[in-house]
Amino acid sequence: MRNLFKALVVTGGLLFGSVAQAWQMAPLTLAEGEIWVSGEIVSSLQEAFDKVAEGGVIKIGPGTYKKGAVLKEKNKIKKDGVHIIGMAGTVFDNAAVAGKGAFVIAANDITIENITCRNIEVRDRNGACVRFEGTTLTLRNVTFTDSD
Repeated sequence: MRNLFKALVVTGGLLFGSVAQAWQMAPLTLAEGEIWVSGEIVSSLQEAFDKVAEGGVIKIGPGTYKKGAVLKEKNKIKKDGVHIIGMAGTVFDNAAVAGKGAFVIAANDITIENITCRNIEVRDRNGACVRFEGTTLTLRNVTFTDSD
């Protein structure tokens, strides 16, 4: 039992260390419309979702975005533990994708912060800011307005 506890402590420390490293690399601010992942600015949220590794960080600059994205395993690369952070003034407006929502997420242990979603509508009238198809979703300062 004692060895199991030590293994959990060591594993937890390693996981925390990798998250801390990702945070240290992330820029403090972004210009309007910029999206950052894995040390580079990308052209869309979908590109960021495609490039992010398990446990990675995506930062979204201020601005109004008209297209959401789908976060799911790609080329056998898991997307669990991703942290998505909007800067002040990050808004997804009428940005539904896949007939579901602005953020369609098929991964586990996801955190989304500082995002506003508005006017998210789909044909079936059940559009969502976040359509979550995994386990453990944490939302911090996420606002949903005028959506299905």
